[in-house]
Amino acid sequence: MRRLIAAAIALMAFAATPAYADWGDTRWGMTPEQVLKVIPFATPVTAGSEIGGLRQMLSAEMTHEGFDGTAEFYFDPATRALGAMRFKLEDPKQCNGYANYLVGNFGEGERTTEPLRDGGTMITLKWGGFGGIDRYYFSELTFDNGAAFMCVAMVKAPLK
Repeated sequence: MRRLIAAAIALMAFAATPAYADWGDTRWGMTPEQVLKVIPFATPVTAGSEIGGLRQMLSAEMTHEGFDGTAEFYFDPATRALGAMRFKLEDPKQCNGYANYLVGNFGEGERTTEPLRDGGTMITLKWGGFGGIDRYYFSELTFDNGAAFMCVAMVKAPLK
């Protein structure tokens, strides 16, 4: 059974709060050990993926606003500082609902649409950026018929 986070602990609060990583009680710059103290059901990842020079070191099954998925925590390999988190929805049929939730809370964002090499489309929404504001992304991959087969949301630490 999935672990539920109380509504008071925002998984991705999407507020302009640069000190917070917006996933529970995490903060930008925390080490994997510090994140494990505030999200004790997270598990270490030994061969995690990389995003923009950050390496996945922890993973946790979570529920955010009624959407089940897997949270991945990415750290700077040299400093071991938390720099990004990604939330992959478990059920691709929920992608449209999650996108609508994000747009309803944060506005339309910057939208791009790109064709995939083997057919289908990637739709990306972006919010935030400079000025100490966290950077948020949502990407949905669809088949040619428009049905989603995967979607993820990501939050990255503010640019300096």
